[in-house]
Amino acid sequence: MLIPCASRRGFSLIELMVVVVLLAIMAALASVPVSGALARQDLSRSVQLIRLFDLRLRHQAQLEREPVKGLIDHQTGRLVVLVDGDPVKSFQLPQSVAVQAIGNVNRGIEVAGNGDAVSYAVQLACRGATQWVLVVGGSGQVLVDVDPRSVKMLLGVQ
Repeated sequence: MLIPCASRRGFSLIELMVVVVLLAIMAALASVPVSGALARQDLSRSVQLIRLFDLRLRHQAQLEREPVKGLIDHQTGRLVVLVDGDPVKSFQLPQSVAVQAIGNVNRGIEVAGNGDAVSYAVQLACRGATQWVLVVGGSGQVLVDVDPRSVKMLLGVQ
């Protein structure tokens, strides 16, 4: 006697495996754009932190009416504002962002008591993407994604 097909319920192992493979492929395809978006978001956040760091340096120098120094630590990604050698404020870059180069400042960023500073550039890297950020000394304007050749020409950075 034959058993009717209607009594067979569920999916075969092959059908389940095909569904799992298709889901894995879709997940892999979706993760590529998400990674790029996360890198852009972290770089954007880092640019904002550099902008805040520079504003704080200038404000602190004007407040103290004496020179203030700022340090950018390559290893930790910390941006520190120093008054008389003591840290006043620090900013932390996202962990996924690395400082690859700093242009035009050998021993930190010196800001005069009136808020004037030299121009400097910071090269950031995050998940394979790199970006130069140029801070204009006279105005404090922050230029993002500056061409490396322009940075080299303006500041003598290699």
